[in-house]
This record gives sequence, structure tokens and C-alpha cells, in this order.
Amino acid sequence: MLLNLENHSSVMREVISHCLWVRQYEFNAEEVVARYARKGWEVGGLLEDFISRYSNMRFIFPGAYFGAEPELTTDVAVAVGVYPGWVAEAQKRAGVKLWPIGEAFETCDAVLLGEDGFIYFYGDAGLQRVGSGFPEAMLALVTDRWDKTFF
Repeated sequence: MLLNLENHSSVMREVISHCLWVRQYEFNAEEVVARYARKGWEVGGLLEDFISRYSNMRFIFPGAYFGAEPELTTDVAVAVGVYPGWVAEAQKRAGVKLWPIGEAFETCDAVLLGEDGFIYFYGDAGLQRVGSGFPEAMLALVTDRWDKTFF
């Protein structure tokens, strides 16, 4: 499904302009919420808002290295498949409740939404805070202006 840019903020439209390819696949928000609940995730306002706006998106963007084309997806099947133990460990490090919302890079880092509104990456190398709010975090990512410090 092609994106209807009118449904997105100016920040998300800027994100899209930096990407090589972006798609949002059809989804039913109620079914997505039910899928999270079946996997044992507590679904509340912040996660529900994310689901209604950004579920099932796929972004491919120019990488910081020549020829690299990193990818980030908010595919529901990928998100609910994140190992709960990883999320629990990431929560300890971040000090906030986290929900899996997708996957990024060839390394399959978990993309996590924090109750503080921040987007985090968690993978073998550790936890990184990307940005506050999904559009803002995506803009920082696709423009390579995010703090890559691990904690």
C-alpha cells in the first residue's frame, strides 16, 4: 500500500523524503493489539497509538557506509516475535517499560518503544536510545544524527 502522506506529520514526511523505499502494509489495529495481548504484552495507550499510526511499515534508507542500505521494519509478526527475555534485560538497562515494535539492520536489532516515548535499539552490542517519538527517532536514524552510545 502506498503511503498517504497527508496522514503523516511533517517530521514523518521528511523521514520519507530521506528514504530509498517506504511502504506501509495493510493491517487491522484491533487484530494487532490482540496479537500483542496473546503474546503476553500489556497493551496501553502509548503502544496502541503507535500501532494505529506506524504498524507494518518498512523503511530502506541510505547507510552511513558506501553502498549500505539499512532497513527498519515495524512488521507486527517480527515485533511480537522478539524474545521477551531480551526486552526484560533492555528494560533493566533503560529503567523504563519497553515494548517490541520492530527490527532494524542486518543484525536484527530489536526496535523498542519506551514508556518514556523514546525509541530504543537493542541487540548483541547493547542498548541505544535513538530519539523521542517514532518520527523524530526515524529522522535521526535516516539522517545519521543519533547518539550511538551503548548503555
